Parts: sequence; C-alpha cells; structure tokens
Amino acid sequence: MGRHRTAQEKIELGEQARAMRAAGRSRREIEQALGIGDDLAKELLRGTEVPDSLRRPRAKDDHRAAAVALREAGRTYDEIADELGVSKGSLSLWLRDLPHPTDEQREGVHGTESTPAGGQLSLLEPAELRGDRIANARQMRVDGYLLKEIADEFSVSIKTACLWCTGIPVPPRARHGGNQEHVRMMSRKRWDAVLGERDAERVAVKQAAAARIGVLSDRELELVAVTAYWCEGSKDKSYERRETVTLINSDPSVICVWLEWLRRRGYGRDRLRLNLSIHESADVEAATRYWADIADVDPGFIGRPSLKRHNPKTTRKNIGDAYVGCLIVRVLQGRQLYQEIEGAWRGVAAGAVAAAGSMAS
Repeated sequence: MGRHRTAQEKIELGEQARAMRAAGRSRREIEQALGIGDDLAKELLRGTEVPDSLRRPRAKDDHRAAAVALREAGRTYDEIADELGVSKGSLSLWLRDLPHPTDEQREGVHGTESTPAGGQLSLLEPAELRGDRIANARQMRVDGYLLKEIADEFSVSIKTACLWCTGIPVPPRARHGGNQEHVRMMSRKRWDAVLGERDAERVAVKQAAAARIGVLSDRELELVAVTAYWCEGSKDKSYERRETVTLINSDPSVICVWLEWLRRRGYGRDRLRLNLSIHESADVEAATRYWADIADVDPGFIGRPSLKRHNPKTTRKNIGDAYVGCLIVRVLQGRQLYQEIEGAWRGVAAGAVAAAGSMAS
C-alpha cells in the first residue's frame, strides 16, 4: 500500500503529471519520474487527453480495417479468416453492414490482378514499392504465404502487409478447401529451424547419458539382463508350470545384452536355439541374415521361422526393408536358470522397495 498523501501534495503532483502528459510522456514514464503508483497516476491524469504521439491502433482495430478492405475487394469470409487469422464470429460483427461481393468481384480477386473496390488500398499504397522489405513481402505473397504470416515475418501489422501485397492474386491455400499439402509444406518450412535445434539437443542429451554408463561389471550386467528378461521373457504361472527361458524382442540392443549375459554365464551355442518371428509378407531371408549378424552366428544356425499370417486389413507401420521381425532366444535345459532369474528379479524389486522405505524414513 502506498503512503498517504495530503491534498496539497496531490495537487502539486497532478500539475506535474498533466504537464508531463502534455509534453508527450507516457503514464509509465510519469509514474517512474514522480515515484507514484499506477492507481494514483490514473487518478491524477483523469480527464486529460492522450497525445497523438502515444496513440497506437489496437490490433483488433487494425484487423478490422484490413477485413473491411478485403471484403470490399470481393473476398469471402473463409478467405478473410484464413488471411488474418481471426474467427468468423469477429468477421460477422465487423462486416455485417457490407454487401455480399458480386460475381465480378469474386472473379477479379482470383484473376491476374486483385484491387479493392474504390481503390482503397491502392490509395494508401506507397507510390513506388521501394525497399527490400516490401519486395520480399510481395515475393512471399507470390510464393503462397498468408497475410498474417507475412505480417509476422516482418513484424508489421496485418493492414500494412495487406497494403504491401495489393494487386497480387489470392494464393490457393487462402481459399476455402485449398491445397492442404501446400499448407503443410509451408508450415513445415517454418518449423525446420526449430526442429533442427531440437534434433541437435536430443542427440547431445542421449550421448551424454550414454557416456555416463561406461563398461558394465558382471553384477551390473546381471541386473540389466534380469530386468530385460522379466519384461520380455516367458514366465512361470501358478496355473501352468513352464520354467523355461525364452526371450523374444525386436530391439537388437536388447538381444545383444541378453546374449552377452548368457555368454558370461557360460552358455555356449550348444545350449541356445535361435528362431525368427516375422510376418510372412516380409523378406525372411534378409531378416535371417540381419539377425545372424547381430547374434554373431551363421545364418544356418537360426532355425525355422515362426511366420505370422498377413492380414491386409490391418494397418501396420513397421513394414518395408526396415522390418526384420523379432528374434526368439531359447535356452535349452534352462529350468534352474529360470529359477535364478526369477529369484534375482524378486531381489531387485525388494531392494528397490527397501531403498525407497529408508529414504522416506
């Protein structure tokens, strides 16, 4: 709360504030110069006129003026809404007293020339299109940019962009039901720089995280492998005893981690069986060679594939040359290994819960 001021002090401050206002100072400048708050400044300046130098057209007024000019030039509500980025509700209020465009106006606006009725914009247009800004803006219009995009690019008002681009036909994308592919292309073009920065940041974060890990010890590798198996491997059920070790995955890095842990545990190729699970419409031979290279085995070591029937009604994204299916890794005589895996996972879960409890306490 500001300090209490006497009536005489307010009179003196009021005289100073009005004098500064007459000199063209803004209310914010007056507040800073006199050391007063916003409420007191409004009170002292009540009834004084704002100097012309401080008057700025509101964005809404600017959009309204451009909308009226475009309507008089023969544009439809859809075209004006797309051009200015405003709602049709606002247009219905701004343009309700204007007549509908005639057929001649509609034909002219999409022809080789587009001049508003009565020459409103051409009267306000500069005598000559000087400067790179106007030339570039007109080229953007020819390339299919909307007026709101041109205004944003050059940090000018919609009305100014409209004036700069007088005489240039309406781009197809600004018409109702226009070329949506062109719209997406233009939008993508504006996002390329942002997406490039995000990609660079994404790569840097991943590289930094990978560098923190280093070489895994046997214990660390066991914890990782056990966790991966418990997420992707077959499990024993109380209603169906099957203490077998079978892991299936489409991620080659998961397969490499799993095979490395088995190798460190002493499970050679004589204890392993590898098979593919893949759609019958895929290139099975190429996928077999791919997984053989990942597992560092001869393609002949990979057994008969498990083919999935192709359903043309299903919309699958993972298709083409990049689709190689999944690799199934089975451990022969793996009953005891399964029991150790399940026991290790229970230890991991119990250890995590215990750590959380100690932190809470």
